[in-house]
This record gives sequence, structure tokens and C-alpha cells, in this order.
Amino acid sequence: MVDDEEAPNAAHRMRDQDAFVPIGSRVIYLRRRSATLRCAEFEGGAGLLALAAVIWHEMAHAEGLDEARAREREEALWEGFVLSGRVDSAAGLTYLGELRRRR
Repeated sequence: MVDDEEAPNAAHRMRDQDAFVPIGSRVIYLRRRSATLRCAEFEGGAGLLALAAVIWHEMAHAEGLDEARAREREEALWEGFVLSGRVDSAAGLTYLGELRRRR
């Protein structure tokens, strides 16, 4: 976890992201002030699963996948959470819709 001032370079400090992987790196940086991280920490439940999906997305980047493929993986994981009942279906489908609108 990093504070913004500890991000590896200015480009990463200026982005509004929950997490990132610098190009060519396999290190996943989680922003300490990220809304998703705070939700996971203080509320758990769906917030914790949303953080897992964010990390899953960044793992795809660490494997060298582009943004489109990383988003596909993140969406598939979240959809699995909804289908398995780990996330309330109404809220989960709403969030899945938001993920898909990023395309």
C-alpha cells in the first residue's frame, strides 16, 4: 500500500485509481486513500469483494495483459461473485453494469 506521495512516479501520483502496476513491473500498488480500500477495510462484505476484483484486474496487468483484457477478467470475477450469491444480486448487477460502462 502506498500514499500518493510514495507512488513510483508523478504519472501514478496524479491518477485517481484504486491500484496500479507500473509498466514493466509485477508489483501491485494499492492506494492507501482509495475509496475501495477504505470500504473493504471498514465495511467488509461487498466492499472486500470489490477490492479483490481490483487486485484481480491489476494481477492481469502484472501478467502483461492490456487494459481491455484486465477489465474482462475483473468483470468475470465480479459476475462470478454475483452468480454465486456472494454479493446481493441487485447491487452486484448494478456494479457490474458500471464496470462494463468503462469500455
